[in-house]
Amino acid sequence: MSTEVTYTCPECGHSVAVWGEGNPYALGPDGKRHYYYHPSDEDTIEFVARLWPETKGLTDSELMEFMRPQLGNEPDAYCKKCDQIFHVAQKGRTPACPECGSKQTILALNIPEKVCPKCKKGRFPKYGERTAIS
Repeated sequence: MSTEVTYTCPECGHSVAVWGEGNPYALGPDGKRHYYYHPSDEDTIEFVARLWPETKGLTDSELMEFMRPQLGNEPDAYCKKCDQIFHVAQKGRTPACPECGSKQTILALNIPEKVCPKCKKGRFPKYGERTAIS
């Protein structure tokens, strides 16, 4: 289950909403990432697992064991220049923003207590407001 948290600048009211769990995926045999979210997570994993020829005839528990190394999670990142949220495909680094090309990006989970990119005066609060649950 994932929670959307909205951080709002106390100075100007600018807000940024991020999902705390990132973007889970199941890797298909063609290398394509199939993203899934609650409540369809188990159905998506099973669908992707059945794409693998090696899974023919496996029980449900064997199927899930086979898929374990094929599962991953892409965190979200935030561009401080253009205000976009985007997926981070590579572990260990936050890439340039795909929207504007800026390198002024941070992992979304690091937004709390950062200076607001709009007014440059306020700081996002340490704890945001939970605005949705999936």
